[in-house]
Parts: sequence; C-alpha cells; structure tokens
Amino acid sequence: MFCIYTNWLSSPIAFGITLVSGLIVIAAVLVLSGHRSRQPQVECPDPECGHINPPNARYCARCGRGLTDV
Repeated sequence: MFCIYTNWLSSPIAFGITLVSGLIVIAAVLVLSGHRSRQPQVECPDPECGHINPPNARYCARCGRGLTDV
C-alpha cells in the first residue's frame, strides 16, 4: 500500500498540532514556575543565620529557632 506521508511530521496538520501542543506545555511550565517563586518567604530572625524558609515553616530549617518568636 502506498502512503503519501513518510512520517508523522511530514503532514502539515500533524506538525501544526505538535507545535501548538508543545507551545502550550512550555507556556504552562513558565506560568506555574513563576507562580511558585512569588510566594512569600520567611527569613530567620537570627541575624547570624538569615536562612530563607518556606512560607508555612514554624521553625528555621538551619538553626531550629522559632520563626514566630518575637
């Protein structure tokens, strides 16, 4: 049986669908990575430590000091 297209990328429709879906995936990754980096971070109150902790941390990951202590 004779096939006009030798592989899936030689079809203009298949190439267009592949290109658009790839661009959508790249855009989704960029949007999601930007959203995560904008979350507020908590710095350790100890001036000697200064470790940046995740927003939901109760204790510093480096020195163990309470982040809610005043």
